[in-house]
Amino acid sequence: MSWRKICETCPFENYCFMVMENVERYGEPRDIEEALRMLAITRCRTLLTFLVNKYFVKLFHRIDVVNLLNRVYAGDLTAVVKLMDLVEKAKYDVFMKIIYDKPVRPPSWGQEIETNPRVVKRDFREFTREYLGGGYDGSGPWEFSIGPYPVSYFPFEGLLNTNDSFDIQPLYAELGCHLHYRPASVTNNAKNVEKWKLAVRNSYVLILLMPRLLCYYDEGKGIAFRDSVLQWASYTPYQYNDTFNDNEHYYWLLYDWRGRNYEAVTLNRNRKRTLTIEIRVCETHPIKAWAFTRILQRTVAKKTHVARIVDFDKAKRFYRRIVKGNYTIDHTFTLEEVGLKSNVLSDTKVYSFKTIAEAILKKFKLDEMTKEIVRYAYEHRLSRNSDFKKLYEEVLKPKFKV
Repeated sequence: MSWRKICETCPFENYCFMVMENVERYGEPRDIEEALRMLAITRCRTLLTFLVNKYFVKLFHRIDVVNLLNRVYAGDLTAVVKLMDLVEKAKYDVFMKIIYDKPVRPPSWGQEIETNPRVVKRDFREFTREYLGGGYDGSGPWEFSIGPYPVSYFPFEGLLNTNDSFDIQPLYAELGCHLHYRPASVTNNAKNVEKWKLAVRNSYVLILLMPRLLCYYDEGKGIAFRDSVLQWASYTPYQYNDTFNDNEHYYWLLYDWRGRNYEAVTLNRNRKRTLTIEIRVCETHPIKAWAFTRILQRTVAKKTHVARIVDFDKAKRFYRRIVKGNYTIDHTFTLEEVGLKSNVLSDTKVYSFKTIAEAILKKFKLDEMTKEIVRYAYEHRLSRNSDFKKLYEEVLKPKFKV
């Protein structure tokens, strides 16, 4: 028998009917709370059964939920507020694992996620609005942030639980899933300042040598970025050149920095207190962004330059051709042709994007998981949630038990 039929025999028929219809039709928190308050007043078992079946059946294994429902049914209005808190938290339980709830000290990383708002499910959008700073970006996409996380950590469980609720999709060529990296605290000591300098320099170089880890359009052997990327992530020498100032001068630059520039690599303290290095040319899935960060962090930990830019005009031309989609992973070049000089890689050896990635993994002795992710990214598409799930099921889960 439907609750509507049962309600016809209820002494509170009209009010009860209205409350339950609102819950069934809208299901907003205020509707559920009103129904619980109605339950406390009327002690209507029909209403209790309806609410349990619709909202609490998945929580009924929890003794605290059962006890609170019993208290509400007994007329305890104070239990309504406590029960609503549990309902709200339970609504987002599956999403909460994307949040790293311990203090995070550098080195750390995080990412802005921009996606087509049409593919974001309502519950997840509300979760990101409440917990991850979610909202409409000025250029149109729905944007939220993940992290900060330790560089050693990737939220596998969190993203596997949430990524049916969204996907990274281009929207009118706007898709800036920018990567943020923090190599050290901003303190006036040579060790930390040198980490910031080296991280900026190696960021400039790695985006030239490993762009496959940053691009969204990676079908087959392709490397391509959104059409408007040069408006938002130009390749300019200013922040690179700043790193050659003395440590005292560079510390004060870090300390006083505000905002961010529309450059491929920029310091960023925009609407937040924490300074990061922002890789603005990044527009891909977090799994590739994390692999890029792991490589960058390894170069900083080894206190080693991947290469130095000795001809910025050559480097800039190479960058423009990369982001315009002129190259595939099989494109060959020497470091000299790119305007680079290196102590750890050969300047004159002919590399492809694929072989230089292998050389960097080998020279800097990256861990096995990072190697597997990078190699997979050069063999398969890895920009969508479906790609990430496939990587996880076929490679990471069986090999690394993550």
